[in-house]
Amino acid sequence: MTRIPTRACALGITLLAASTLSLAPDAAAAPPPTAGPEVPSEQVLPAAPDMPDSAADAGDLAVVTGANSNDALSEGDSNAVFSVRLPEGSTCPGDSANDDWRVQTFVVPAANDLGTLRYGGTRPQGDFMYALYTTEGRPFTQVFLAQNPGPGLPGQILPMPAMSFTPFTPDLLPVGRYKIGVACTFLGVGERYWDAEIEFTEDLDVEPGQRRWRLVGAAAEAAAAADDDGGGSNTLVIVAIAGLAVAAFVALFAVRKQRTPPLIKEHAR
Repeated sequence: MTRIPTRACALGITLLAASTLSLAPDAAAAPPPTAGPEVPSEQVLPAAPDMPDSAADAGDLAVVTGANSNDALSEGDSNAVFSVRLPEGSTCPGDSANDDWRVQTFVVPAANDLGTLRYGGTRPQGDFMYALYTTEGRPFTQVFLAQNPGPGLPGQILPMPAMSFTPFTPDLLPVGRYKIGVACTFLGVGERYWDAEIEFTEDLDVEPGQRRWRLVGAAAEAAAAADDDGGGSNTLVIVAIAGLAVAAFVALFAVRKQRTPPLIKEHAR
C-alpha cells in the first residue's frame, strides 16, 4: 500500500477546507429577516377632566311641540310628539371628538338625585330609569356633540329631535311624577344637567301606553308664561296687520278720489 506523506495529507485537508469556504454564500448578501407584524401604536385617550362629586343643576328644560320649535307644550298623551330645548348658550365642558364628552337624556322618578345618575349604553342605571325616545323609536343617549377645532373648548349641544313616550308600556312607567332632562357626561358620569318635572296619569283610552302627562312645578309655570308671551305677541301682530290694512284702504281711496274727474254742473237753459 502506498503511504501518503503526512505533510501532503495536511496540505490536502487545508485545500479542501479553503474550497469549502469559498463556496459558502456571502453573509453580507444574505436577505434580511422577515419583519414581524406591525404593532399598533398605543391609542391616545383624552385626559380625564376634574369631575365634581355630583353633577350640577344647570337650569330648567323647556318642553316644546317638536324639533326646532319654540312653541311651549305643557301636556299630552303617550303619543304626543314633543322635544326639549335647553337655555340659550348651554354647552358641555368639551366635545366628543377631542374630549370624549357625550350628551344623555333621561326620564327617572322625581325622587331620584339627578346629580348622582350614572349612564349606560342605552339608559341611566337603575329601576324605572330610561332615556327619552325619538319618534323613530331609538333611545337618545350617548350622543356626540359638535366637533371643535381642538380640545378643551366648550362643546356645542346639537338641537334635540322629535320625541314621544310611545315606546313605554304601563309597566315601564307607573303613574307618578318623573324628571325628564339632558345631561353632559364623561365616561357615563354626569357633570351638569337640565331638567323639567312631569306627572304621568292613567288614561285607558290612549293606545299604546295608556298614559297622559303634564308639566308640573317650575316647568309648568315657565310653559304658562311662554304661552302668555306668545298670546301677547300674536295680539300685537294682529293689531299691526289691521292697522296696515286700514292705512292701505285710506291710501287707495285717496288715490281713486284724485283720479275721479270733477262733476260738471249742468247750467240751466
